[in-house]
Amino acid sequence: MIAVVSLVLYAYTMKAMRQPRLNGAEAMLGEAGRVVEIGERGVTLFFHGELWRADVEGDPLVAGDEALIVGVHGLRLRIRRRAGGAGTVP
Repeated sequence: MIAVVSLVLYAYTMKAMRQPRLNGAEAMLGEAGRVVEIGERGVTLFFHGELWRADVEGDPLVAGDEALIVGVHGLRLRIRRRAGGAGTVP
């Protein structure tokens, strides 16, 4: 009986561990945001209802562009232009 309960708990645990992260820096990677402004201190990105400071990798961006989050360094994001160019992020 204990073996059956252990196997069921093991199965649920493994299933939960395979789920994607829902919080933390790892959950932001690969997500898209909208560039709000470009300033001398960096880019301001609107992502999930919040404004974030970001540094751009690759091609320069303009306000309104979609950008992918490719890294997180402290409270500052690293972003690059999303393939497909400008557009709206839902």
